[in-house]
Amino acid sequence: VLPLLTPDHNGASAPLHSQRVSFGFAARLEYLKGPMQFVAAFRIAHQSQSHIEMKIAGDGSQRKEIVDFCRTFDLRDKCHLIGVYRTLQDRSKFMHGIDVFVLPSLTEGTPNAIIEAMSHAKPIIATAVGGVPDFVSEDLGILVPPNDVNALAAAISRLAADDELRVRMGVAARKKYEQLFSPMAVLPMLVEIGRAHV
Repeated sequence: VLPLLTPDHNGASAPLHSQRVSFGFAARLEYLKGPMQFVAAFRIAHQSQSHIEMKIAGDGSQRKEIVDFCRTFDLRDKCHLIGVYRTLQDRSKFMHGIDVFVLPSLTEGTPNAIIEAMSHAKPIIATAVGGVPDFVSEDLGILVPPNDVNALAAAISRLAADDELRVRMGVAARKKYEQLFSPMAVLPMLVEIGRAHV
């Protein structure tokens, strides 16, 4: 199994928003990635944390369902559909514009989107599926059971209410990225693998 390699962003991260806390989702807008679980959990959390907003990057069959849900529950001003980002610059712009990254997938391997968020020093909320628990530890994020909207809402509320926890988890996420996924960590392993197969 080859280690994943993602570009290093030098830990650059947007400052904490003084008024709003942004929760970002970036994946296909399809059932297995959990976008509807995200918006449903956001609605619950928003009832007690009215200063939060969500930013959603991606496209797919559930886009209209998300739009309809936000219209039904009067969340249109709090839901920003970014679309699909095409370049590394677009991806970095998205990551800089959020405070917490959320990926409530029902199944996963090792999601690049989470690693990209970690490289930008973002705390993680994700489901405990696939390889995610192997690198998203409690110091850098919150893991919840798949399809548990109430647990997801509680995680969103917890990070929305605690500025210091978000900062602390973001620093830990960046450190874990540097240890496991940065070019400095991965390239020597790839070189060794190449040498072993020459």
